[in-house]
Amino acid sequence: MPKLTKRVLDAAEIRPAPYFLWCSDLKGFGARVFPSGRRVYYADYRTAAGVRRRMSLGEHGKLTVDEARRLAITTVLHFR
Repeated sequence: MPKLTKRVLDAAEIRPAPYFLWCSDLKGFGARVFPSGRRVYYADYRTAAGVRRRMSLGEHGKLTVDEARRLAITTVLHFR
């Protein structure tokens, strides 16, 4: 599980089924790679009630990795 960077996302292989790449530096921050080549950033978090949620943050290319990481941090902190 490497740190999620532009280079890692651009080099991610296209597979027949969608899959997640998770960041080793920030728990709950990752990207989903689709068979079409589309990559979408996600934040995984738990609510105060302990319910697990996954929020889409935006598409790779429209958001940079650093912008998506900042959004993930604010999202996770908001729900703690």
